[in-house]
Amino acid sequence: MCEWLHISCPRIMRLIFELVLDAVKEMEKVEGCYIYSVGIATEDHSKVYIYEV
Repeated sequence: MCEWLHISCPRIMRLIFELVLDAVKEMEKVEGCYIYSVGIATEDHSKVYIYEV
């Protein structure tokens, strides 16, 4: 499953990205929950992708 978020404001997108990273750290503590990749997909930070396996 791959989820994309798209917001035109880079500052808001960066904040969301940081919140997602914090959430991933908590999720990794839960047994059976693994996040494969989280990243900013564009240079202007307009997309954050979350790929879960």
